[in-house]
Amino acid sequence: MLGFPGIPPLNFLQKGITNRSDLSREDKKRVMLLSCRGGNGHQSATDTITSLFQGIYSTKIVYPMEVLQLGEYFSGVGMYNFLLQKYFLRTVSLMAALSYPVFRNILRGTFIRYFEDQIKRFRPDLIISVMPFINEPALIAAQRAKIPFLLVTVDNDLRNYFVDRDVRSLDPFKVTIGHELPTTTGLLLEKGIASKDIMLTGLPLRRGFRVEKPDRAELCIQLSLPEDKPIILIMMGGACSYKADEYAEHLIRSDLGVHVVVVCGKNRKLLVDMIEKDHPFITPLGFISNISDYMAVASLLITKPGPNTVEEAIQSRLPMLLDTENILSWEESSVELVLEANIGKEIASSEKLDVLVKHMLDHQKDIKSSFDQFQANSFAETIVEVSKELLG
Repeated sequence: MLGFPGIPPLNFLQKGITNRSDLSREDKKRVMLLSCRGGNGHQSATDTITSLFQGIYSTKIVYPMEVLQLGEYFSGVGMYNFLLQKYFLRTVSLMAALSYPVFRNILRGTFIRYFEDQIKRFRPDLIISVMPFINEPALIAAQRAKIPFLLVTVDNDLRNYFVDRDVRSLDPFKVTIGHELPTTTGLLLEKGIASKDIMLTGLPLRRGFRVEKPDRAELCIQLSLPEDKPIILIMMGGACSYKADEYAEHLIRSDLGVHVVVVCGKNRKLLVDMIEKDHPFITPLGFISNISDYMAVASLLITKPGPNTVEEAIQSRLPMLLDTENILSWEESSVELVLEANIGKEIASSEKLDVLVKHMLDHQKDIKSSFDQFQANSFAETIVEVSKELLG
């Protein structure tokens, strides 16, 4: 068992691992995937990668943060998710910033030993990380074992991905990024990563966003939505705040003649409340897997600036209105991306939401043309190709 000052010893052989098997019987190349259950983005990327690798590689998913569980009930990931659900987002941002010296000075050696232990146990041929904070120790362990390393980023601000000042002393490794920004490419170059090892692919996209859709009329029929009205899609994160209901009610009271779809996610109480209201021009939904279909028929998206949601909207060429009243610090770069590309606007006041929505609907053609500046998302093709290259 391994431990560090003030924290009970950690049993690394029992925590943070899924998809175990008898490796001696496997003849496929083995990929160890470092993931996290904090928020939805990392797990979504994990699901995307494992589906792309299915039948090609043997994939082992490891959740390093779960080894930091204190006692039976408390864990850092659990606290993170709890704060997200309660919308204490500034607290989450502060905690992330304050954790840099902890990961750099206290946990660094612990995580290096942890990853060395997992490498000995699983004998991976390739390590892929989709998570922040632990990449330096993971890279060191991979370098010592002479295992190639691939970092898949799921944010447009990568400050949390490397908490040390410089990684140029480590062996070269590949990084995928969503967009070329000062907080992505600029930061990676400052860390000593060569430009040839930085791949612009777009953020990981779920399969629904990579397949051709039926025309809008047919999709509207399938989704039981009106074809003759503009559809406003409201998504306020996996835990969905009650501002979604406020926005929906405001739009329905206006004379815009829109139909509103509210994705309540994991907020069961909000879903029940909206169902009980039974408004004919509001469609409330719970946690759904076919969000790509709803984006395909929508005229406008009202959302928090989560990087994955923004990426999916870009892929769907869906204009956005961003609720930026209370966001995570690393989501600010996604706001700047949307505003500078002229594919969306900030919601300055909910009282003037109908005016802003009308402007977006009236100028939809011009706004949609702004999506032409983005290159097609190539993550799925690139991750498969680069993995083959790294595996030799």
